[in-house]
Amino acid sequence: MGFSKDCLLKVYDEKNYLANVLVPLSYRFKRVVFFSRKRANEKRYQAIRKLLERHQIKMEFVIVQKEKIIDEYLNQNPAAVIDVSGNKYLGLYLFEKSITSKRAILYYDDQENVIKDYRSHRALADEVYHLGIRDIIALSGADFESNMHKLPRKADFSTIKALMQEMKEHYPSFTHLIGSLAQVIAKEEDDKIYLDPKRQSAFKSDISFSLLEKYGILAIENNCLIIKKESFRPLLINAGAWLEAYLYIICKESGLFEEGAMSVVIDFRGSDKKYPITCEIDLILLKNNRLLLVSCKSNKVDAASVNEICLHNYVLGNNLSTAMIATMEDLNVKNPTIYQKARELAVAVLDVPRLMQKDAPQVIMTCLMGEYKYEGVRS
Repeated sequence: MGFSKDCLLKVYDEKNYLANVLVPLSYRFKRVVFFSRKRANEKRYQAIRKLLERHQIKMEFVIVQKEKIIDEYLNQNPAAVIDVSGNKYLGLYLFEKSITSKRAILYYDDQENVIKDYRSHRALADEVYHLGIRDIIALSGADFESNMHKLPRKADFSTIKALMQEMKEHYPSFTHLIGSLAQVIAKEEDDKIYLDPKRQSAFKSDISFSLLEKYGILAIENNCLIIKKESFRPLLINAGAWLEAYLYIICKESGLFEEGAMSVVIDFRGSDKKYPITCEIDLILLKNNRLLLVSCKSNKVDAASVNEICLHNYVLGNNLSTAMIATMEDLNVKNPTIYQKARELAVAVLDVPRLMQKDAPQVIMTCLMGEYKYEGVRS
């Protein structure tokens, strides 16, 4: 389908913010004119502007008090393409004024992640632009920070995976050990830390500590705790970081996901949200402009856990984002009612043993795509 790339006319959508940029970015229009009844939130406006300018696309934002201004732009730009993504009144007006012309009329179908011709409703062959996690968060009006620097070196990935597999049968005792280690390590910068006899005895008799010794991470020598792999220090003072790191690693190595970010803080202060909030999300995964927000729970998954990640997903405001809880508990044994609660709120739950199976990344992908099914679990 051939059309001019000089100008795109579209209506600004304050809710479905991906619809504001995917058509312009996918076709690299030289200029985009947004129509809106009111000024956009400044943070969202600047995020769109910066993203478009990064691709040499000029942006114009027009406040519409009377519809005749849209008529003027249509008359001044006879070859302009129309984007009717989003169902707004001004979008319908723009559509009605263009449908009898020969103009190309496009829209982004978020269910299929394709751009379609409005007249035929057929997908165009061109690939939809792939946004990054930071771009999507910025478009929502929020600031983004990820503590990826806390992730161990790539050379340590195989050790983390092997340890998690060996720890799965006694994970609560492992997290308890990490809590004890944190009390010793957190305030120390040295890799050699004195241990009193009582702690030495407790660590030496702990099966989880013996596994950390086995993989060359820690040792006890001459009444001191020795950190033999400094890259593991962030994990040795934060029990929750192990599951986050494990999921990030297996998803990254699977090649199924375009991007991942750990320990993410999303700050909506200054945005147009009615109730500004700061979201702390353990893991975010991205595929085809869809986000999966993952809450990692070592244990004690309850209704509050489900409500929290559901709220974060709602506040993010992206109709392509989904939520998931990952836990090292077997909820069939510990708390089977959580499955029903999660289903009611459209939150996927992945627990042990499924979480530790080889096909876990594939299952996580079904969560991201909104296709996850609870198989063989009790409600």
